Amino acid sequence: MKITNKQGLPDVLVNAITNDPYTRGDGVYRSITELINPPQIAYLKRKYDDKLTMDIADRMYALYGRLIHQVLEDSGESVADMITEQRLYTDIFHRRISGSFDSFTYSNKTLNDYKFVSVYKMNNGVPKEYTQQLNCYAYLLSEAGTDVENLTVTTMYRDWSASRAGNKNYPDSIAQVHPVELWTRAQQKDYLEDRVYAHKSYNESVWSLHSCSPEERWERGATRQTRKQVRCESYCEVASVCPQYKEILETKYGE
Repeated sequence: MKITNKQGLPDVLVNAITNDPYTRGDGVYRSITELINPPQIAYLKRKYDDKLTMDIADRMYALYGRLIHQVLEDSGESVADMITEQRLYTDIFHRRISGSFDSFTYSNKTLNDYKFVSVYKMNNGVPKEYTQQLNCYAYLLSEAGTDVENLTVTTMYRDWSASRAGNKNYPDSIAQVHPVELWTRAQQKDYLEDRVYAHKSYNESVWSLHSCSPEERWERGATRQTRKQVRCESYCEVASVCPQYKEILETKYGE
């Protein structure tokens, strides 16, 4: 992927963002995060990596998240019955899958994930993808011999305002802990198998059979002319090479 710096940000900031130590692990087909995302996005990112561009400024929130996770990981190491940032592996349909959870506490068997997000993200409760992610991690832990009895998400709001605290649908605190539904192990395995099958079945030549759903495109609007594909328009890294988004634009604007 080509990196741009349209704002002329300092080199030290550019280096901090581009030198991301993240790795999904050797020989891994998909990480849990990739599996949860639409198959079309994962496929196009890999195929057109040399044609895609990313501006440094668009990765600032990712940098904030990395910094917060690093501080919390370091702090968690001093907690006697807690393990942090462990990458685990399993095989689904002969494909290697990996995931790295944020923290697990042995005393209450609680698996927790930290999220540095906007207040809006939690307006309708715990997002579905958070529930999916934590249950996938719980499955990896169970495969490694550790039982999980509780799931939680700890949110830290990057745009929280004290003056709005107490208002309807607005958090009272800048940080909160949210309980997350724990699936049965059978449900966790079924979900992972469904996601691996969806990803390995993706075929660009018949992309319409495996396209991103309206929910995955974060579609808003009631009519064709007012309808917005929020993810495609503002957040998807592969929109410029996506055949589905190209067709949506052609249908809407006759381009």
